Amino acid sequence: MAMMRYYKIFSDPLVDEVVLEKFKLTTKEITLLGIYFLGLTGNQFRTVLPLPSSSKVITTEMVEIFLSHFAIKLEDAKDILINKRELNENIYYTQNPMYDKPLLIHDNTLICPLHLPLFKQITSGIYYSIVNEDKFKKNNRFGKSFE
Repeated sequence: MAMMRYYKIFSDPLVDEVVLEKFKLTTKEITLLGIYFLGLTGNQFRTVLPLPSSSKVITTEMVEIFLSHFAIKLEDAKDILINKRELNENIYYTQNPMYDKPLLIHDNTLICPLHLPLFKQITSGIYYSIVNEDKFKKNNRFGKSFE
């Protein structure tokens, strides 16, 4: 239900235009790919990359674009965790790279250890990715999609 709600909001033509500009994928494509990766990683802990596709609905190029936005190399995630950790009163406020990029790439393998951050990135996370875009801030792009 939540996924359909976000899909309806972000697929409004004025908002979808900003999504396409930011992600190089439409809201529909992000939603389809998100469902695909939730299902794929829910059935298999590890998936061998690359993921070739002969489908017209989900192309290999779309998969690569999606991964460029929602995946991070395991080594990079480790570096970010080490560099951003704070063992003080701010420990609860440090950012975990898994929330921004919930898919991990290790060698030629794709892993999604936590599905909730992936779900959040393909739903409410889209808003946080486009909210500061000039095109989004102008002309109240969200107004009509919420009505």
